[in-house]
Amino acid sequence: AVDLIDTAQERTLPATKLVFDYSEYGSTVADLASYVGRSGWLTVGILTVDSLNKEEFLVLAAQTDEGEILDSEWCCRLLRLAASKDDVEAVSPNLSSIIQKETGRLLGEVEQRNGRYFDAQVSKLDNWSDDLKLGLERELKDLDAAIREARKRSATAIALADKLTAQREIKAFEKKRNLKRRDLYEEQDKIDEQRAELVEGLERQLATTHSHQALYHVYWSMV
Repeated sequence: AVDLIDTAQERTLPATKLVFDYSEYGSTVADLASYVGRSGWLTVGILTVDSLNKEEFLVLAAQTDEGEILDSEWCCRLLRLAASKDDVEAVSPNLSSIIQKETGRLLGEVEQRNGRYFDAQVSKLDNWSDDLKLGLERELKDLDAAIREARKRSATAIALADKLTAQREIKAFEKKRNLKRRDLYEEQDKIDEQRAELVEGLERQLATTHSHQALYHVYWSMV
């Protein structure tokens, strides 16, 4: 295995030449085969993203001596090959723009995932809110129906005692309905408060910070 240099700044990394042996891979990889006999530069770093969770991503940036930029998937395939060290004679180009582009792509993926998480949490709150409101509204409708029935009994009753009983029922139902209405308003206020708290909490969670640490910088060739 080739020893890798671990340092915080890419510009301070001493370059190493790695000669990758395509013939030992054991199978044909079209993306690599066309680069046999060619060479270039490759840098590897770690992107640490602190958001919902702390995550680490490999940042791979490479280009050929002719200036062709190679994507991270190509770099991963290259690094699967057996390699040996050699002396470096070439002068390294500045790969910072490639690193920045790859970092931006990875941060964009994190941002999209955070957006989906946010939508899922808001959807859960909305579903809970709808279920709660529907339940309370259903109880209110049932109480309204009970009040109408009691009024009908009071109107059609002949005996005064029956009329008084129906009126007491109406009063009890109306009191319960008023309490349910108050509960509905209070629950709606609670839902609004919880939504605000959820949004504030998610904003804090989704406040993304990141840092990049260069690991190693190599001049590569493939044989």
